[in-house]
Amino acid sequence: GVPGAAARRNARRRGRSAMDDKLLSYGDCLLRVRDVALLTGPLWLNDAVMSFFFEYLRSEGAQPDEPHADRVVLVDASLSFLVANISPDEARAVLAPLGLSRAHMALFLVNDNDDFSVACGGSHWSLLAYLRDENAFAHFDSAGGRNDAAAARLAKTLADALMDEKKKSPAVTFASGRSGAPRQTNGYDCGVFALATARA
Repeated sequence: GVPGAAARRNARRRGRSAMDDKLLSYGDCLLRVRDVALLTGPLWLNDAVMSFFFEYLRSEGAQPDEPHADRVVLVDASLSFLVANISPDEARAVLAPLGLSRAHMALFLVNDNDDFSVACGGSHWSLLAYLRDENAFAHFDSAGGRNDAAAARLAKTLADALMDEKKKSPAVTFASGRSGAPRQTNGYDCGVFALATARA
């Protein structure tokens, strides 16, 4: 028969589709067939694909000879969402192991999901950068500010969590499609734009 056909039949008998099959385990990320199928487009990227790319950048993408390559912290989709929805004290504890105090820059994936009870919700991705040397945040949104509210909520929690001993919080500044972020021309490439901006 067709390779994999028996596996698909067995999966259906067990109550799940072949789309749920594990395809790749990489670092802390697991991609299923349904996640990789999103890459055939034109489709919106999910949390698993977004977090996989950050995991890839963490382990393979940064070149040791790049300035600050070892001082860039990448915060994946699920952790960014968690931090946006907890108190600053809880965020400080969650972020402590990442070494933000030693980082030149921290990049956070931002999603517009505002319902904590819905995993993998939302409909737009952007990127929030924390620049330690400038003690500031910059928001890069390929839809020209559509995610400003979600990014501002995350930045507020982060600013309070990162407040130094002098009680000086980072300033929240935004760079939208008009002032620095590349601009998407459709309704589904926001994830690709956020990832490309993070890679740049």
